[in-house]
Amino acid sequence: LSFHSMSASRIPAAAGCSLLGALALTPSALGQGLPQSLVSDTSDDTIWLCTDLDQNGDYNGTGEVVSFYDDAAGALTLTNNVGLLRAPDGTVFVTDTSEDVVFQFKDLNGNGNALDAGEATLFFDGTSAGANASGIELTSARGMWLDDDGTLWAASANTGGGGNDAIVRKQALNGDGDANDMGEAVEYYLPQFGASAIGDSIPTAVARGADGASYYVETPSSGPLLKAVYRLEDLDGSGLIDQPNEATLFFDIPDAGGAQFHWDLGLDDQGRFYVNDTGGDVIWRFSDVNGDGVVDPATEADQIYAATGSSLIW
Repeated sequence: LSFHSMSASRIPAAAGCSLLGALALTPSALGQGLPQSLVSDTSDDTIWLCTDLDQNGDYNGTGEVVSFYDDAAGALTLTNNVGLLRAPDGTVFVTDTSEDVVFQFKDLNGNGNALDAGEATLFFDGTSAGANASGIELTSARGMWLDDDGTLWAASANTGGGGNDAIVRKQALNGDGDANDMGEAVEYYLPQFGASAIGDSIPTAVARGADGASYYVETPSSGPLLKAVYRLEDLDGSGLIDQPNEATLFFDIPDAGGAQFHWDLGLDDQGRFYVNDTGGDVIWRFSDVNGDGVVDPATEADQIYAATGSSLIW
């Protein structure tokens, strides 16, 4: 499941928040009822809309969980709809690691779902290099981030089915509602400095920091790259991260035990980052307090949630 609170906090530099960040609810929300939320369900191929109608702090009441979109009733097929992000205008972006696309859903008529004509559309087709005019194949894209200007970022992990390990930037520039035209998508960063084989790089999520730089989670199964959060800054103004000094290690995530793997990256309104470890059953909170460009695990990071023995914190 991927969960997105529809009243999630924002930092000034960004209009969207990534998946883990969307799990954070304010203390007042927890005490007085939950904000309306969306859940991406990969088993049922459904996006659920959750509303705390009775304001009792849960979504367990009658009619509080309804289908926002499901592919049995809608026009588009969901197979492994793992990534979810809601824009301020109500557009819901969804990545599907099997379909290799980015969908967009919007409740245009206000009836509580995106199942009507024109409400479910394809924002980016990455099924092959020829499916979009920019020639970018999107394989197993998951985590997303949305900037104020409508630029959508996605972390794409080549699983062997094609495409590149990449942080991909996409924007609908010509007003047609998709990013499939020439120049509307670009591979902003290819983590290939020292990585060459499948599994040497596995980008899973991306976020915009309060400093304006991009940050992404790297969780390789082989090769020289660390299981870590890396910082990306376009120092030469080329529009790409194409120099080794533009991608730097930010947080070498301590191994909490188990099969260390990190699926998500979130931010709160204080600029602090959050990352999960499905093998260690923990969630880390971290920030560069002293401004030296690197997070010290001993003094600038802590486990805000630990559940040894639970099953896969996604």
